[in-house]
Amino acid sequence: MATVTVTIISGAFMYFAGRPKARADVQAMLNDGFNKLITDLQDERNQLREIIKQQGEHITLLEGDVRNLQQANDSLKHFIEAHGLTPPRGRIRSSY
Repeated sequence: MATVTVTIISGAFMYFAGRPKARADVQAMLNDGFNKLITDLQDERNQLREIIKQQGEHITLLEGDVRNLQQANDSLKHFIEAHGLTPPRGRIRSSY
């Protein structure tokens, strides 16, 4: 977006300076600005895709941690029941 703005502003300065460019030069300048904008947007898209990929990997790891904690919780409940005790109901609040 900044590239387009800079292109437009520089074109305006050239015009007001009394040296208007030929139509082909103006078109080339606009094309260069749009090409730069497209390149910047593609780079940003690639960066966002990488961030999404990393977040997906992080979520997968966290899901594995949740499964492991659920298994540990179930094992603890079975251990408590095997020793004739009643496991606590509901959620246990953390002190953190």
